[in-house]
Amino acid sequence: MSPIQNKQDNHATKQATWQALSLWHNRNYLLLWTGGINFIFPDSSTLLVIVMLKQQHAPPTVIGLVLSIGSIGYLTGTLLSRMIQRRIGVGPIVIATCWLFMFFWLLYLVPATIPNLALLAGVTVLTSLVDPIYDITQFSYRAARIPDKLQGRVHSAYRLVALATPQLGLALTGLRLEYGNVPLTILTLAACLLLLAVVASFQWRKHNSIIAPPEEL
Repeated sequence: MSPIQNKQDNHATKQATWQALSLWHNRNYLLLWTGGINFIFPDSSTLLVIVMLKQQHAPPTVIGLVLSIGSIGYLTGTLLSRMIQRRIGVGPIVIATCWLFMFFWLLYLVPATIPNLALLAGVTVLTSLVDPIYDITQFSYRAARIPDKLQGRVHSAYRLVALATPQLGLALTGLRLEYGNVPLTILTLAACLLLLAVVASFQWRKHNSIIAPPEEL
């Protein structure tokens, strides 16, 4: 292969990689939304649940039990995700899950003001239900749309964002809990989720073609 052809191939590969990241290409903001959701779920939500349980003087056994109950939501969301994709498509799922994350997150205000282990466990199940639906949807979309030779490169870039934002979310959650209180922390992070949901809805309404239809997955 000549140096010119090699240079052209490298340029084409870089361009395809950037497009496959789907940050701006085809009005797709999956990378932005994934980073925003991971800013709060699941790490910051877990920290919040632990703090609320400690305030109720719950023993470690109860803390572990409440967190493990959240796995019911994860399992249910995992089982439902494929069926939901086939029925309503990827784009609407992303928009709906952004709003559900925000609404379910606000429900933490109930056990925060009315201490009750059953309420806290129930809200944890609801938030856990949405998380795998979003994760499986965006991952299956990327796997279906990205060329095989770019899979590793693109997925590693997504992982870079996905693993970076949770640490920032934990730091913000810890600061709000330290210098505020649980309800204020919930409202602060709910504002972040609201902004994410509004941006996602605006882009969907503006372009109405964020993501491929379900039959392409």
